[in-house]
Amino acid sequence: MLGYFVEAGSSVLDREEELKEFEEFFGKEENQLKEVSRSIEIARQNILLNISRKKFMDLYLREFFEWIVCWRVQYPSFAYFDFVRVE
Repeated sequence: MLGYFVEAGSSVLDREEELKEFEEFFGKEENQLKEVSRSIEIARQNILLNISRKKFMDLYLREFFEWIVCWRVQYPSFAYFDFVRVE
């Protein structure tokens, strides 16, 4: 289980549910060994970072597409790729 969280924590774990599973598993004394406690904390921090990145990217994309829609409504006659049009 530790290997899964350590390896996957830096790449694919990016949901609140996965963080909860991680914290529940390693919240138990029997799942905490002195020699792996640092790896556990690194994996936890990676999961938190992935969650933060995902939230930021979702917000960024939402705002970007809202801006594009508003811009296209204000300037409907302006073609976005006019500057590359070959006539």
